[in-house]
Amino acid sequence: MGTTYKKKSKAKANKVTNEELAKIQGFVTEINKAQMDVGGLAYQQQMGIQKINSIQSQLNEYNISLQKIYGQVSVNIADGTYKEIPNEPAVN
Repeated sequence: MGTTYKKKSKAKANKVTNEELAKIQGFVTEINKAQMDVGGLAYQQQMGIQKINSIQSQLNEYNISLQKIYGQVSVNIADGTYKEIPNEPAVN
């Protein structure tokens, strides 16, 4: 008996057009860029928070050194005047 061979036909790939693919790729590229921008902003925010915390710590240390000179006072940062802060009695 003879063997029958069928000619293999090349299956047409399911594909969008080149223009459609380019448009999809453009959208994905824009989304990826926006996500990178958001990540960068989150990093900048975190660095800003750390800087604020550091400066607040420095201010607290400086206030302690000023308390040794002036006692418990509140300093007006506009003109440098200060007022004594009255000691509040302990609540029992």
